[in-house]
Amino acid sequence: MTARIIIVIISVLSFLCGCSTDKPQSYKYNEANYTLEIQAVAGDIGRKKCSSLMKDAAKVFSDRLDLIRGENSVVDKLNSQRDSVEIPPEFYSLLSRIDTLSKSTGDTWSACLGEVRKLWGFNSSKPSRPDPDIISQQARAASLTEIVLLEGNRVSLLGEGSLYLRSVSIGWALDAAAQVMIDGDVEAAMLEAGGVYRSWGSPSAKDKWIITVKAPSSDSTEYKISPDAGGMCLINLSDIEVDIGDGKINDIIDPLDGEPAEGMINLIVWTPDAMQTCIFAEATFVMGRGCMLNWIEGIDSVGVFFIWSDDIDTYAESNTFMEKWISIFVP
Repeated sequence: MTARIIIVIISVLSFLCGCSTDKPQSYKYNEANYTLEIQAVAGDIGRKKCSSLMKDAAKVFSDRLDLIRGENSVVDKLNSQRDSVEIPPEFYSLLSRIDTLSKSTGDTWSACLGEVRKLWGFNSSKPSRPDPDIISQQARAASLTEIVLLEGNRVSLLGEGSLYLRSVSIGWALDAAAQVMIDGDVEAAMLEAGGVYRSWGSPSAKDKWIITVKAPSSDSTEYKISPDAGGMCLINLSDIEVDIGDGKINDIIDPLDGEPAEGMINLIVWTPDAMQTCIFAEATFVMGRGCMLNWIEGIDSVGVFFIWSDDIDTYAESNTFMEKWISIFVP
């Protein structure tokens, strides 16, 4: 069964006496394969200043992605030179946090699956199923690869795996862009790129930013999520499926065996920031329903909502942290 999340950010303007009457301002910026969309409520700083800050935020977003995916990519430099590579301090901090967060997932997320992905050909025009023995060898090599943080913002890669940061780079860029606006006293905003979100404040005095999730086409139920300030990452199975000739697979890899994960139809994860939520979203997608719920319930400040199916029916579930933000609408 194929399902598709339809995301609607609803910005409702309140004209109640004594409340802000700012309409959310919109800004769109195209960056390589991604479009950054910003909706913001200026508040006391005024619309002109808010507009300027949105442009500044887009520039920071672009600069951060360039560090990872541009012509002078730090990731490419690390993957090729490997030993004691000097990197920008902000990227050094990112790798330090990645190391901590990946360990917390119990090896269900890895930053070093670049070679495994190459074997599947996910970045090529003709993905195909590789030899199982070679995949197993490369998955083991990735698991044995270590990111070593040295003094003076230097890093070494020990082992044969290569860095691939996937949506983490988007979350990291969104967090930096959001911080520009927060430091500039923008009252409220929602930033989105590639299915990753970063938000704070509210679009009006009585409303919150809302993400509407529709169930599969056979079901008219809608799930409206109004989260607190933080980051959200949405994984829609139909968006990550790849045709490899003998069928479709998804392109999120289980680091334990190098095979595509058998995840949910749709999965949404919330954490306090966008970079963290990207790691946890991909990790929980790999874990599967039972392990995911057990793992998340033992961690503070993580919310998950997901839609899954078996041979009998399709189901929607959330953990206890997320459920307070969800309302159900049946037309």
